[in-house]
Amino acid sequence: MLYATGLGATNPPAEPGQLPIVAASLAPESNLQVLLNGQPVPAEDILYAGVAPFFAGLYQINLQLPGDAPANPELRIVCAGQTSPAQVYLNVQP
Repeated sequence: MLYATGLGATNPPAEPGQLPIVAASLAPESNLQVLLNGQPVPAEDILYAGVAPFFAGLYQINLQLPGDAPANPELRIVCAGQTSPAQVYLNVQP
């Protein structure tokens, strides 16, 4: 499970000034990708990407790591054409 901010629009849309109380997936146009050492995690391994209910401005990404995931890969999120900063590493022990 990953947490992020600033991933954009959801479906259904967020209600301004209200905490989300149910899950709402990222809008399809977000074209979300999760990269491990620059390689995309297969889309079918991203189980959920959207708001984290009961948290203002927080997004949650549930993913299954590939069986061949390298130890401590660099993690980057690509969403709506923007890429998260480099040199963030995911603690993975094969």
